Amino acid sequence: MFVAVPPARAAQLRRDPSKAAALREGRREEVGLAHYWHGVQYLIAGRAKRVRGPLAWLTGGGEELGRTPGGPVRYLTPDQVKQLSAAVAEVDPDDLGDDAYDEAAMDAAGVYPGRWVRSGETFDPLGTMRELYSYVRTFLAKQVKAKNGVAIVMTLEPAPEDDEADAPRQRPSAPAPTAAPPAPAPSRALLLAGASGRRYERVEGKPHGALDAAFAGLGYRPLGDIAILPVLDSVVRTYRADDGKAVAACVLKGDQAASTTFLAQLAKGAVLVVSDAFVLEKAKKRVFATMMSKAKPADLNATLRKRLAELEKTQGAPVVMPTEPASAAKAWEAWWAKQAG
Repeated sequence: MFVAVPPARAAQLRRDPSKAAALREGRREEVGLAHYWHGVQYLIAGRAKRVRGPLAWLTGGGEELGRTPGGPVRYLTPDQVKQLSAAVAEVDPDDLGDDAYDEAAMDAAGVYPGRWVRSGETFDPLGTMRELYSYVRTFLAKQVKAKNGVAIVMTLEPAPEDDEADAPRQRPSAPAPTAAPPAPAPSRALLLAGASGRRYERVEGKPHGALDAAFAGLGYRPLGDIAILPVLDSVVRTYRADDGKAVAACVLKGDQAASTTFLAQLAKGAVLVVSDAFVLEKAKKRVFATMMSKAKPADLNATLRKRLAELEKTQGAPVVMPTEPASAAKAWEAWWAKQAG
């Protein structure tokens, strides 16, 4: 985690290093690279070891101001933050890894957390790293303007679980005679099998009357709830515009919509995305995207419609999607396949 630390706060930590353990408590500005910190450094520097200059601070160096259960709290001064920000400014998020991302080579080089080839079979590590890196890049530039230092805090997380095939083979013990067989898991209808192991399955989520009413006011009707595996660990509620030219996907966290994304496809293969979550535009791959943080669905829809009218001139007419959950799955997969390809 990268935590903003004003100079006065840094002085307090120098006087009392024990307070470093509480650095991330209360109000704060921070971003993180999750377990991709070494991967991001590798993609920028082109090597796993002996990285020099400001990029070395992503994994080591800086002033130690205390410790947490995850390890030392490393502090970069405002001048060091400025140097690191300048170094990462040379690599756009959309270009991260273009020449260096090779899962087999990263496994061979010992890039943490390893298992890159295996992860790439069912997930998009590069897309995730680009997204997290973009947040860190923006965060560092902001701290340069504020003349803040930055503390780099390592956090503890569970180690990746080994696949069953990698686990030591043990002789299974006989079950107790009175043990009842486990109940079969409820089946879920497969809507679409995407690239890189992605699966879109029909699920039954909780009722969300208020959300349905809000989208009805925009001219969108529910298509149903889906699970997008293994990309998301949440239920996604989907909607279709009455004219069929767009779909909306709300990622649900409990009773709240964690993010909302509107999608449209055009006749010449382009995909238009407008979201309140992070999205990247890749015009060369015909992915046209607008990010509107904290925007309401009405604003997202209005922006999508405006851009859709503009893109029709060069990308063809909007594709009218059928009234079925698979329409949202196909639109989402068209976007993800293009941005990861």
